[in-house]
Amino acid sequence: ENSKFNIISFGGSYEKLFQESVKYSEETFSQALYAIKTFEADLGSTNILSPLKAIFRTEASSKFPRNIFLLTDGEVSNPELVVTEIRKYSDSTRVHSFGLGSSSSAYLIIETAKAGKGTSNFIDDGDTSLDLKVIRALREASKP
Repeated sequence: ENSKFNIISFGGSYEKLFQESVKYSEETFSQALYAIKTFEADLGSTNILSPLKAIFRTEASSKFPRNIFLLTDGEVSNPELVVTEIRKYSDSTRVHSFGLGSSSSAYLIIETAKAGKGTSNFIDDGDTSLDLKVIRALREASKP
């Protein structure tokens, strides 16, 4: 209720759902759910660095602590640069990483979560515990 959020889909390019983070409400939540249901893996390769830099260009708010929930099903060509970028902002941003499916990079998921002082999770194809893993990460995100 007292939080802001945004969703950024990424591939070779990235797209923000909202121009800037919006306050959570039933309406914005419904918009987000609709958008997520229409997502397709059609943005090309996996470029995580560009959307991360876009997020970090926006100043973090002390009123709304910033948590990134990074969900990816692939590998990136520059995992060390991604980890380094996250580490630079780890005082103001926590990163919780989710590897989706068998082709996600274990190194990327584990190291981005470590660098961002968050949690790492792997969701295998057919895994029915996705809800529990997301709830656990949300609980972690609400801690100071």
